[in-house]
Amino acid sequence: MLGRRKLCKFVIATTTDISKTQKRSLANCYFSGKYYDHGASYSPKVCVTCTCNDGRMECKRMNPETECPRLDCPKDKFIHIHGECCPICEGTDFCGQGHNCHHNATCFNLATRYACQCKMGFKGDGVFCEDVNECLVKGGIHGHHCNGQTKCHNTVGSYECRCASGIKPEDPYNCDEGKLSSPSTTTTSSSSSSAISVSMSLCLLLCALFSIKCVVGH
Repeated sequence: MLGRRKLCKFVIATTTDISKTQKRSLANCYFSGKYYDHGASYSPKVCVTCTCNDGRMECKRMNPETECPRLDCPKDKFIHIHGECCPICEGTDFCGQGHNCHHNATCFNLATRYACQCKMGFKGDGVFCEDVNECLVKGGIHGHHCNGQTKCHNTVGSYECRCASGIKPEDPYNCDEGKLSSPSTTTTSSSSSSAISVSMSLCLLLCALFSIKCVVGH
């Protein structure tokens, strides 16, 4: 009589399962009293870069004579930045090489780097800038200067001083509603004044011709 056959169980691991297992097995590194994740880099000194590789910190030294970018300026114009391996040329256009300044900011070249500054009417660190609402504060650098006759209306990057009716006066800091009118009103008023002036001139001429006493206003 044949004995019982033992059945073997096979576990088939998919590529996805293997990939997840491998990711979990990658260990971090402990170096100079600090933990580093797999793939993280650390520079213990100038021209030396150490990278964590599955629990082991691998360090590589860079030769500045052969591995740094070639500079197109004389050696007396070289600038060595503290903590950096490769020198740069004096007067380098860092902004022209690329920057992360906000579109409402201006990039400025410094001696060894660039800086971002938000434009007038905006606030932030230069990498992020948001509109300043000048109407919230009166006076100062970030406030409005509308007087009591005008009202402040905030705009993107600036503000406007308007009259109570909403009309923007010629003098942005002074509003005289009596002098403000629409173009049609101004034209009508001007035409009426011209007609009255012509009528008075004709009246005075007739009075002089016929020796009639004229009374102004009648």
